[in-house]
Amino acid sequence: MTHPIRRLGIVNRGEAAMRCVRAVRALRAREGSGLRAVVLYTDVDRDAPFVRHADAAVRLPAPAGEVRAYLDHELVITALRRAGVDAVWPGWGFVAEDPVFADRVVAEGMRFLGPSGTAMRALGDKIAAKQLAERTGVPVAPWSGAAVDDEAAAARSAERLGYPLVVKAAAGGGGRGIRMVESAAALPAAFRSAAAEARAAFGDGRLFLERNVSGARHVEVQVAADAHGHVLALGARDCSVQRRHQKLIEEAPPPGLEPALLARLAAAAMRLGREVGYVGLGTVEFLVAGADAYFLEMNPRLQVEHGITEAITGLDLVQLQIRIARGERLAGLEACERGVAIEARVCAEDPDAAFVPSPGRIARFDPALGPGIRVDTGIAAGSVVPAAFDSLVAKVIATGATREDARSRLVCALGDLDLVIEGGASNTGFLIDVLGSPEFRRGGVDTGWIDRRGRDGTAQVDGDASDALVGAAILAYQRRRRDARVNFFADTTNVSPVRVPPSIGQEVDLSFGGAGYRLQVFALGSWRYRVYLDGRAVTVTLREGDRHLARLEFADRTRRVVYDATEVGLRLELDGRPYRFGWETTGHVRTATPAMVVGVQVTPGERVAAGQVLGFLEAMKVEISFSAPIAGVVTEIRATKGQLVAAGDVLVVIEPDAGHATDGGAAGSRLTLGPDADPLGAFVGGAAGGAADLSALDAPEASQRRVAITALRDEIRTVLLGYDADPGRTRWLAALLESADQEMPSGDLAALKHEIVVFADLEQLFFTAPRSAVGGHVGPSNAARLRGYVRRMRAGGAGTDEEFRALVRTALAHYGVASLDHGDALERALLRLFATQNAPELRRQLVRAVLRCLAMLARAGAPLAADASLADALGRIAAMRRLVSDALADAAIEAHAVIFERPALEQQAERAGERVAPRLARAAAGASPPPPAVLLDLAATPRHLFDRVGRWL
Repeated sequence: MTHPIRRLGIVNRGEAAMRCVRAVRALRAREGSGLRAVVLYTDVDRDAPFVRHADAAVRLPAPAGEVRAYLDHELVITALRRAGVDAVWPGWGFVAEDPVFADRVVAEGMRFLGPSGTAMRALGDKIAAKQLAERTGVPVAPWSGAAVDDEAAAARSAERLGYPLVVKAAAGGGGRGIRMVESAAALPAAFRSAAAEARAAFGDGRLFLERNVSGARHVEVQVAADAHGHVLALGARDCSVQRRHQKLIEEAPPPGLEPALLARLAAAAMRLGREVGYVGLGTVEFLVAGADAYFLEMNPRLQVEHGITEAITGLDLVQLQIRIARGERLAGLEACERGVAIEARVCAEDPDAAFVPSPGRIARFDPALGPGIRVDTGIAAGSVVPAAFDSLVAKVIATGATREDARSRLVCALGDLDLVIEGGASNTGFLIDVLGSPEFRRGGVDTGWIDRRGRDGTAQVDGDASDALVGAAILAYQRRRRDARVNFFADTTNVSPVRVPPSIGQEVDLSFGGAGYRLQVFALGSWRYRVYLDGRAVTVTLREGDRHLARLEFADRTRRVVYDATEVGLRLELDGRPYRFGWETTGHVRTATPAMVVGVQVTPGERVAAGQVLGFLEAMKVEISFSAPIAGVVTEIRATKGQLVAAGDVLVVIEPDAGHATDGGAAGSRLTLGPDADPLGAFVGGAAGGAADLSALDAPEASQRRVAITALRDEIRTVLLGYDADPGRTRWLAALLESADQEMPSGDLAALKHEIVVFADLEQLFFTAPRSAVGGHVGPSNAARLRGYVRRMRAGGAGTDEEFRALVRTALAHYGVASLDHGDALERALLRLFATQNAPELRRQLVRAVLRCLAMLARAGAPLAADASLADALGRIAAMRRLVSDALADAAIEAHAVIFERPALEQQAERAGERVAPRLARAAAGASPPPPAVLLDLAATPRHLFDRVGRWL
């Protein structure tokens, strides 16, 4: 007879609670039942996914802290009664292994989805469990045989067992209360430490000793037992990849173990379950060394890693717990394994800081899904990983027909996982390293492998690190540009180019691996950058996607970037591998938004602690504090009460305490940039900066000529559009164009005409001369209309006449912006547009060089006269004499004359010559006076014909 469950109370949180909620909903959809999931939550999880997805949620008050709330039996039982639940699912952790709680649930008339309190007591106490195993014929490793009461008893037992050995707590789990002991001298301290940790964690300081089984693997068997005496083994898992007794990666089935050995383990696990009258799901753990296996313990609950058993058997183990609790029989249930599953635990912890928990707000969480990938998680973007709870973020499970299929899928899924914890870190890169190691790929590693392998936090100095350095420098550049953009558009009452930073690139100071780096970053165009380090340069594209995401594109490779910037530094992942960079200005306290300084509460020479409030700002009528990012001594106060500050301005400077480090690693080999030829190198036979030489355009191959002219045009357009340019390089570029002569092939260089159109389209927006308006009135200048447009930018330029908006659209199209809809792209383009007027002399000098080059090409016969857009652009430049210099306006007039007017005059002369030539031929035969029409044509004849006129006359 079965007993339905209507309301299932979930005494857990996060990923565990979310797992049960999904199981309940799936079972309800299949059966059409009224089963409902009820969760308990504390305030820190008020907005967590498990609360949102549950059918009902009950708040747990937490006067003694969030963790204590879940452990307080009276508090939990009261909440469960109030919610009207008739069964309780404890999951794993908290009260899942608490026999007192299990008995209390049953006494309250609710069902407990797990074994009885009696069975828990027999198995949860590791000493009693070992004694039980010995009685049922399950082998155990040599051990003390009972609890050791004090250090003296421990020493006597250790002498019998031999070293190395393990000191273990009788209660609890999770790797707590366990100490490895290599010698008698280390035993007393290990004993005291383990006892203290066990008392603090479990309220039970009893210990026992066990001989260390060196080179052993951790293999566990999943068992299920119903209330009718059926006990089944549902498969085995290998959990040997552990760091300090904490599981990191699990897989099923265990690789390389003989079927006969696995059958022995399954039989032993089922014997234990029958012996204690076990009901529910549980896990029997063994140490396996070669052909020998030793009982470790039995966990009377579902394990965190149960998902890999589900993945290869097709069973839902949480639903199975519910079915057993309803009284259903397991008779006929079969667990047929198919394929291989591997799980990796992604945690909010920092591998570069000894794996300390690194909680925080989840700024981005976008798991990679696909064939054979499962992600169990209890968080979403915007969630918080609380410091009080476990640091697990997600379990990523990959399945495949073979172990290598599953491993490679898991590596890919972890590499494509977009996870950003604001101010925190994750172990994703560490997991990728482990999965890619030769030892793991061979399979069969033991429980001590990770600790032997170690990880000292030293940054990887390799090609990837150099790529990461380039990405970090560009992200630092973009961060400053974002501040400049915020400042510019925050005050549209003063729309002036003088408020735009000059476009001369930026120096970026970074620290990595104990070394400091000073890089120069130049923006070449939309998302294109040239980065210099120690005399070498690389040209890349870094495209920002959604917040915290970017793509870093080199000439021969593309890297996926996930990043998080703080006041201390930048954590950046390339294809899932983490790198940490420190700002060299770590002690500079900056404002994040335009504001007014309300007051500064520290003085120079004062020592401050990290996080200490230094003063207050007022922004948008809201008072906000600013704090010390590090501990140290205040050396400068750069802000005063009442001062208006812009985003990114330095308020206070702190000298860090001695020993403070931002790089997180020891010194290593210095990073360098890979060889990357200068785009203009073809014009000097090397790096730009040497003697100007356009002979590259003589290359016999058309493709080589196209590459050369494209590089030349890109450099010119960078300057014209207000992107970053080195003044010396710009002067060199102008000299290069001046070196053109009439012997130069003209076909490719003629493409420079497009750059003149770009210049005219942008420059006309800043023309200050009043314009003629309808009815003969004088209207506002383009410069005035542009300022008005910027003030109304967020409304699409409402109130600005359509004629001018068309001019703005034309200009912005050169930046790749196709619409006037407000957004980041529009603001970035407008900032560059205004930058063209910030110290524009070099830019206009370059345009003069282009105009002279085009005039020379026209004299050499280049077909430019048919381009109406070029004629229009030259006319506009000539008409802007009050904005541009007389020299530039004259150059435009001269180019127009040579390109467009001179061909027309030459054509007119040729036509006149054609009419005069027959008369000259007849005159040679006999002199006669010329008709008046011929005299008019003579004035326009070519020189060679006019010379004959004298002889005729």
